[in-house]
Amino acid sequence: MALVLEGHLLAPKQAQKHPASVSLDNRGFVSLSSELYQCKVHIEFVEVADAIGTMARHLTFEGGWVFVAAKPDEVNRWLKQHKRHSRLSVIERRPLLAMAFSLALLVIMWGGYRYGLPLASKTLAAMVPVSVQEHLGEYSRDSLDSIGLGESQLDEATKAQVQKRFDSLLATLEQQGVQFSPKPKLYFMGSAAEEEATDDAPSTSQESDTADAGKPHPGMVNAFALADGSVVLTDAMVKLADAEGELEGVLLHELGHHHHKHLMTSVVQSTLLSVAVAMIIGDSSGLADVMASTAVLGLTLGYSRDNEREADAFAISQMTSSHGSAEPLASLYQKLKAQPGMFDVPDWLSTHPDLNERIENIRAH
Repeated sequence: MALVLEGHLLAPKQAQKHPASVSLDNRGFVSLSSELYQCKVHIEFVEVADAIGTMARHLTFEGGWVFVAAKPDEVNRWLKQHKRHSRLSVIERRPLLAMAFSLALLVIMWGGYRYGLPLASKTLAAMVPVSVQEHLGEYSRDSLDSIGLGESQLDEATKAQVQKRFDSLLATLEQQGVQFSPKPKLYFMGSAAEEEATDDAPSTSQESDTADAGKPHPGMVNAFALADGSVVLTDAMVKLADAEGELEGVLLHELGHHHHKHLMTSVVQSTLLSVAVAMIIGDSSGLADVMASTAVLGLTLGYSRDNEREADAFAISQMTSSHGSAEPLASLYQKLKAQPGMFDVPDWLSTHPDLNERIENIRAH
């Protein structure tokens, strides 16, 4: 006597459920019946999903039609009679084997995240054409006003002096065999608020300039590299890095990002992680989308901190080689710690390692 199971049918690449039933006879034949699709095949030509606990098992027919039984236990019993044991069900009956497989899966996942994905991302990032990197860099520069940056207010003499130091660093690195592609360029940016204030304010007297001397420099203290090798210095960073060697330390750190292709690698990593999370979660909306985005963000933050450490290592190596010490970079990080608005963020939520850790690492060399 044939066993008849009720359930629903999913059309190929669709999520809408349609009422359906299957008939399972003693000869091993499966008859699928629904308004959309009917067929009769031997169980050997049906893809049977592995059993996980009491979850419903999917029967996938030719063409991608998927039947989901309302009572999975009956499917399991019938399949057992016809010697179609699930590999997962075998593992579930052996706790030690299940634990071993679980640990192996965790190790594989951790190894893929820690080593496999970074290696794959770096390999793919190195293959990105220069024209694409230049396009991304240009797009990023055009978008800097969205993060509160505007035209630099530094005088031309200061810009020329910093540019000369930047060119000197590039020449030294080139002599040492350090290659950059595309060739790095230096850009200066000021705070958009400062730019507006400068445009609106009347000319200041020597007295007011003297009164402001020694006060913290306003604006965004920052420096960063873009995908095309552009190194952006804010006016506030140039003013803050006023001791000997500090500005070189900042520039070398950002050149380290470009040398190791961190920006392009991050783009590839984020893309691969998004695809991986989407494959795990599947079609989703609402809360699942939020969880997926949060998962990708959390995973990429770890890579970002690793990139910062690698850029620091590049700067430390170059400064130690040319000046015997990377202390100026540690000195600058001490200044950054004292900047207004700096506050502690849990390591797992930060894009950068803790400044104390970075200072200790520099001085350990």
